[in-house]
Amino acid sequence: MSKKNEYNAIEKLAIIQELKAGQSSRVEVAKKHNIRVTTLVKWRHRYELYGMGKRKL
Repeated sequence: MSKKNEYNAIEKLAIIQELKAGQSSRVEVAKKHNIRVTTLVKWRHRYELYGMGKRKL
C-alpha cells in the first residue's frame, strides 16, 4: 500500500468500532480503508490503553 492515508481521531475511532463490531476481519477492515493490518492493530491498542483524546491515535 504505497499511498499514505492520514485519518483524524474520529475517523480512526470509527474504523476501530467497525473492527470491534465483529462483522469483518482485521484484514478486511484494513483493506477497505487502505491501511496495513499492523496500523489497525496499533490504533486499537492505543485506544484501549489511552482512550480518546489523551494521546493521538
